[in-house]
Amino acid sequence: VALGYYLSLDLMYPIAHFYWAVSPTIALGIQPAYITKPGETPDAKMTGYGGLLSANYFSEEYFRGFWIQGATGFYRLTATQPGITETLNCPAIHAVFGWREDWAHGLNVGAGLGARFLSPLSGFVSDVKLSTFHAIAQVELGMSF
Repeated sequence: VALGYYLSLDLMYPIAHFYWAVSPTIALGIQPAYITKPGETPDAKMTGYGGLLSANYFSEEYFRGFWIQGATGFYRLTATQPGITETLNCPAIHAVFGWREDWAHGLNVGAGLGARFLSPLSGFVSDVKLSTFHAIAQVELGMSF
């Protein structure tokens, strides 16, 4: 189980990541997330929720070493400005390359850089801008059981 944060130029939001080790160097995971982003005017904003299913490879056994993560999933985004609301179901693809370290008693920390593709808004809500391609940094603090 890990709690973390995604940082990018236009989206920043907390995540939870639940991993399940299927071998000593491979883990599958699920990442639920809640997104909120202010618009270009005070009354405009975007909110959303969704999640990703991830596949993770670690160069050393049990969440250690070089880390590669690939994920795909969906987000339900709602963009609003006065008089207009747009709701979309957006597919997402995500890849991160980084390093993960595990200390005694299962405490681990991971950090990586990567990219995410998130389907664009249709443009009806002009006061909320969202890039489809995001360069991201991911930081996680976790506990393995």
